[in-house]
Amino acid sequence: MNDSGQVTGTWGTFGPVHAFLYSNGTMTGLPAPAFTGSFGCQGRAINNNGQIAGICWDTGDNAHLVLWQNGTVTDLGMLGNLASAETLSINNNGQIAGWAGSPNGSNGFLYSNGTITSLGSFFAAAINDNGVMVGGPSIDSGGTVQNLNTLIPAGSGYQIQDATAINDNGQIVANAYDTPTNQGHALLLNPVGTVSTGSGSSQTLAGHFDGTSWSVVPAPALNSSLRGVAGAGGAVPLQCVGRGHRPGSPHRRVLRAPHRGDRALGRH
Repeated sequence: MNDSGQVTGTWGTFGPVHAFLYSNGTMTGLPAPAFTGSFGCQGRAINNNGQIAGICWDTGDNAHLVLWQNGTVTDLGMLGNLASAETLSINNNGQIAGWAGSPNGSNGFLYSNGTITSLGSFFAAAINDNGVMVGGPSIDSGGTVQNLNTLIPAGSGYQIQDATAINDNGQIVANAYDTPTNQGHALLLNPVGTVSTGSGSSQTLAGHFDGTSWSVVPAPALNSSLRGVAGAGGAVPLQCVGRGHRPGSPHRRVLRAPHRGDRALGRH
């Protein structure tokens, strides 16, 4: 979902499946490329410009990365011999990051400026407008991959397993293992230290991050997880969305807005 409330997704059960756009109360089917085979197409991610990234399978069951824009679909290329894209994220510059898998193995990839580049064992889950990607326990900034567990305070007790989103201020939501309690825990990682702006100067929370370190803010619920982060401070308050529960209560979808507190969105 983008900031305007537009949603993309997939409907159907046993192929072909179909990609759709939900906007202003109306759900519209997205056109499939001429090469589409029996598996169909999936809409996976949408940015604030209304561009939709997704996957369509050809008649040979090969996965193609595609982009829908203004009602037109464009084939961006095949994902090698990989059968399916497991995760896709698109930023407001049209860069697409994700990872794709097959019975023979998996690879991360980045689409940028007309080219699909393999990221190898870095499985991207999200990309921000600065081109910084997160996925698994790692962050990729300018081609340098670092393990986030080495960038949070030593002795925190958390072992990051899955970073799921990053906003343009470099704030990251991640799911971690709390070693003292043996519980899963959702974390908000706030960048600490200086940030390179690319113009020879630096400031806090702006531009491209130099990967110095992040502070850790745990979500209050045990066995919680977070999937998205939005807002960059100022006029757009920070908000995270995910799920969590306290002992003796069911799992609930949760909107975590530090300026207003946590709010349950319903049972999950």
